[in-house]
Amino acid sequence: MSALSRKPSPGASWGLGLTTNTFSFAHNGAVFNVPAGPDPCHYVTHIVNAAFVGDGSLGHVYAITVPAGATKTVNMTYKPI
Repeated sequence: MSALSRKPSPGASWGLGLTTNTFSFAHNGAVFNVPAGPDPCHYVTHIVNAAFVGDGSLGHVYAITVPAGATKTVNMTYKPI
């Protein structure tokens, strides 16, 4: 029996929610058409701006300038939806 033909049980959920806990940087969620996630140096290469069906990945993009030799920290929470 296909999982799509089954009736969901009450309270069932499928998926993952990404919640940002850092508000000092501009940020946005993104869908990528590669399963391994984006290249950190060229993250926009695989962003999908339309409906996407396939083996892809999700990400949360922060617009942060990190000076040479420095670090920045962001915090996220993963929750089932």
